[in-house]
Amino acid sequence: MSDFKVVAYNIFEGGIDTSESNRLNAIAAYLKSQNPTAVILTELNHFDSLQFSNFATQWNHSYSVFLNASTGFHLGISSSFPLFELAQIRHGMHHGALLVHVNLDNQTKIGLVGTHLNPHSANARTMEAKLIVDQLEKQDSKDWIIGGDLNSLSESDSAHYQQIQKFTTTDKLKAKFLTSDGNSIDYTTIQHFIQQGYMDTLQKSSTFQSSVPTKLDIDPMHALSMRLDYILATTNLTDKLTEASVLKNEQTEFLSDHYPVMASFRM
Repeated sequence: MSDFKVVAYNIFEGGIDTSESNRLNAIAAYLKSQNPTAVILTELNHFDSLQFSNFATQWNHSYSVFLNASTGFHLGISSSFPLFELAQIRHGMHHGALLVHVNLDNQTKIGLVGTHLNPHSANARTMEAKLIVDQLEKQDSKDWIIGGDLNSLSESDSAHYQQIQKFTTTDKLKAKFLTSDGNSIDYTTIQHFIQQGYMDTLQKSSTFQSSVPTKLDIDPMHALSMRLDYILATTNLTDKLTEASVLKNEQTEFLSDHYPVMASFRM
């Protein structure tokens, strides 16, 4: 048996701020220190497939798949095991979703989805969630892990979001996080995944773990501590989950405006 460790990370606009910035190299060094089996990266701005492949070698991943998003906010998945691309979802999605198989050996395949859901509308994100689930139902695999910046709030964290007035300070915040009537927080995106059999790997955490903002604190939409980044997994993987967390430390405070999230499974 071995650990299958997934890290999902929004690296903020490609990890490049200025020509002198070392943030991208620091991100690669941090990922290498985590020794993950698979990495899902969002906001791979300015990257292409070859550049991402070369980037992934910095954390010792020889295999990668890349989605060139029309928005410029590209997605990528890398792994230390061979990857087989199953599908790219573009139509009906703001950025997109990438579906792959990670081939652990000749008999064991893990399905992996990397996605970055709509940053503007809760209704749009729920429609995107439905597109992803519908596509997964067409695949042969029963074991699926979904990771990325889902831009969504979970009802399991609802106690932390009781001060709803913090979401009403701008029209953009209202549209992103509240129901259409503006009277309550919209949890339907994460609820849809859970209702369709995808568990939130952090749902049973005894303490709230936010994934934004970091000390980089660039995005005005990160108006309070929120969990927007997730790793979900099919319920048949529940017993195999050994660890899940938001990776917060002195390094990740300044690597991006999001913290990375991690989940590990004993396969």
